[in-house]
Amino acid sequence: MVKKDLTVLVALVQLQQRAIQDETARAALAETAHRIQVLARVQDRLQRSDEITVVNTRSFIDALCED
Repeated sequence: MVKKDLTVLVALVQLQQRAIQDETARAALAETAHRIQVLARVQDRLQRSDEITVVNTRSFIDALCED
């Protein structure tokens, strides 16, 4: 459910980005969309994790960087 909500949020931010003429505002919205996408990947990785009480930070970050 969270992944779908974040995907919808990214889509809304991108729609707003396309509607704005100001390049600074567009860049800020693009960065916002990117950050939301990263949050979605983090949430997805955590959800698929076998161990929910302990996270191996190094391997977790390495896996995120590979995406």
